[in-house]
Amino acid sequence: MEPVTLIVAAIALGASDGARETTKQVIGDAYTAVKGWITDRYSSVTTEVEGLEREPDEELRRALLAKKLDQAGAGDDTELLGLAQALLVAVEDQAPDEVHPEKWTVATRP
Repeated sequence: MEPVTLIVAAIALGASDGARETTKQVIGDAYTAVKGWITDRYSSVTTEVEGLEREPDEELRRALLAKKLDQAGAGDDTELLGLAQALLVAVEDQAPDEVHPEKWTVATRP
């Protein structure tokens, strides 16, 4: 899986209604870390992150954010990738009903 795809899946999953409704502090903290890292280091994609937060199930929003993150070089950001993986693992551990491989198409465990 491409690193940018993993990052986008983490943002979409963290922003989804189900994850927020069943969220534990660890999910909220992990989501805040990923979003903060992205908006601090890649401010050019802030609008796309906000759009994905409004419509986390929208494939076009995910694709646009992935494209913009890739263009910004986020795919090579190992710190961001680690934060995104931690968020996906937190959701898998705390809200496993929200992890649908056919929907998010990510492997949450390395």
